[in-house]
Amino acid sequence: MSNPEETAQPDPTTMERDGFMKPKEAAKDIGCGERWLRDGANKWGFPHHRLGKALWFSPEDRIEIRNLSRIPAQPAKMRRRTKSTRPLARAA
Repeated sequence: MSNPEETAQPDPTTMERDGFMKPKEAAKDIGCGERWLRDGANKWGFPHHRLGKALWFSPEDRIEIRNLSRIPAQPAKMRRRTKSTRPLARAA
């Protein structure tokens, strides 16, 4: 028989229960690299929370980061046909 204490998961912290994630898990959730996410929080002002030296991302922070990184759709550019200035070759 297995001991229930050995198979029990560690008790999540309050931050984890509230949906906060550390950079490694948040990067997976967002779909980016951990380094890009850390740099964004440290240099470019991505929304985040700090407790001491620990960096945390709330569900709202992750949604906002996704929205900040969103590139809106651009209408397709229509190519205009230009008249050829070159004379047509005549068949002999």
